[in-house]
Amino acid sequence: MKKLFISIITSVFVLPLLATTILAAETPTPTITKDPERIVYDPECTKFLIVGEYENAAGEKINAYEGGVPFCNDRCRYNIIYNDVGGRRPGTFCVYGSETDPLFLNDEVNLSLPIEIPAEDAILIWIRSGIYAVMGVTSLALILYGLYGWYLRAMSEGEEEKIRLSVNIYKNAIIGGIIVFLAALVTQLVFMFLGVTESILEFNFIPKSGYEVEVTDQDTGRLCYENQTDVNGVFECIENKWVKKTNTNNNGPL
Repeated sequence: MKKLFISIITSVFVLPLLATTILAAETPTPTITKDPERIVYDPECTKFLIVGEYENAAGEKINAYEGGVPFCNDRCRYNIIYNDVGGRRPGTFCVYGSETDPLFLNDEVNLSLPIEIPAEDAILIWIRSGIYAVMGVTSLALILYGLYGWYLRAMSEGEEEKIRLSVNIYKNAIIGGIIVFLAALVTQLVFMFLGVTESILEFNFIPKSGYEVEVTDQDTGRLCYENQTDVNGVFECIENKWVKKTNTNNNGPL
């Protein structure tokens, strides 16, 4: 139990540091020097899944999760989505749930995305979400571990060995909680430096999805993308941050 506990805590603390090292390197340009049959991450698919919708040639909004599942897979075979010189094949993805079955969207679908999300942003958003998912599971494990110590103490009936063991569990759980807190702090600092969050206290994981979104005061300063608009007309996206309009009257925004 103790070895498992130490392994989990070590993983949580090291994970943000490893992510920092990986993300410090520039995202490589696709190249044909490697196996063209290899499975790669598809940043274009991820962009559409983050936004949640795209437009067809008629300007109609289409849900990227039609039928309850994404229209594309975030991992795909290299030679399906990239050509021989490393350029992206337009309108080509992998079918959701498959890394080898191509999806070709016909000319009637316009995949130009007005809300441009750089590939680096899409990757950072998902990595940060994954790190916090691991931290959440670890925090739950710490709570259960502490409850186990409480159970041992309650059932000790004065036995010194059980009391000593429960005290050690309490100590380890507290230390684990401190490490998780420090790991969260490091993660926030790293992703604030990378521009994913506005401040160390910003915990929104994915920008608001869609072209027309509802923005509140709590969203001030949070990440937004060009051509996103507030349905209430109170906020506007300036330099990729939500800013409250200043020209208002008693009946609302001008």
